[in-house]
Amino acid sequence: MTVRLNIDLPDDISAFVDAQSAEGSPADYIRRLIEEDMMQAEVMSSLLRGLNQARRGEVVPPSVLDEIIAELEAAPKE
Repeated sequence: MTVRLNIDLPDDISAFVDAQSAEGSPADYIRRLIEEDMMQAEVMSSLLRGLNQARRGEVVPPSVLDEIIAELEAAPKE
């Protein structure tokens, strides 16, 4: 299912979005930003979960740490 959003942007933001989306549509650019934000939130959640496990003295399996590191490396750089 998809949902259509219509948003009003000030001229300066609209011009920036247009410039950033030169190789695609403004919708593609916004979609990519949201997907990147979702990925970063997932990585942060994984890190916090691992930190909480470590604070409780639980052993964090290396596979979990490897997964977190892989997610961090795959995350877009700002």
